[in-house]
Amino acid sequence: MADRQERGEKEAGEECLEALYRLELEHLPQTIEALRGNSDLAGVDIGNVLLELMAAGFVTMGGEAVRFTRGGRIIGRRIYTRHELAEGIFSLLGMRKSRAHEEACRLEHEVGVDAESGLADEQRSLLELFSRGAIPLTRAQEDEEYRVCLISGGGGSRRRLEDMGIAPGTSIRLRTRRQGGPVEIEIQGSRLALGRGIASKVVVIPAAVYGRHEPSAKGAD
Repeated sequence: MADRQERGEKEAGEECLEALYRLELEHLPQTIEALRGNSDLAGVDIGNVLLELMAAGFVTMGGEAVRFTRGGRIIGRRIYTRHELAEGIFSLLGMRKSRAHEEACRLEHEVGVDAESGLADEQRSLLELFSRGAIPLTRAQEDEEYRVCLISGGGGSRRRLEDMGIAPGTSIRLRTRRQGGPVEIEIQGSRLALGRGIASKVVVIPAAVYGRHEPSAKGAD
């Protein structure tokens, strides 16, 4: 219970720092009132969170005004950057805007503010793949050759697909698909049927493009 409470306090602090950074970017007043009006901070005791952030040396306060310290701004920028990159990836995967925002909020806390900058580099690499034509398998053209560039979702989905021989780098062709139904694919000379849900977690890119820009990432949770 104590661990869960500590995690909740940590996430509330990170959300608050991100919200302050967004206000700063938009040249809006950084105030307690503005934080209380942020939907991502609904249900958060803003006063207590700010006291914790002050004690950690991340913000200073004067009346209603809240200001970053140098260290607080660095952390706020990191959290904001992770969120924007993650939300961009989820949106390109076809998630609704509200769901993409929620998933990005979850991911930014799971990663942690002390994560190495390599994660952001990996996310930028994935965004570049999408800009080059990466799409969910369910949107692939029939009979064209693609390569798997990542598998989204949890470890269970990845293991299930890998057991079928579907992993980053695998050559794959979509043979048939039905509206709202399963898709039939061909890999390594064999044909498999995948449910639409799990097929949507397989992100592919045209084989010719894959050859020019081989991804380093193996998945996105």
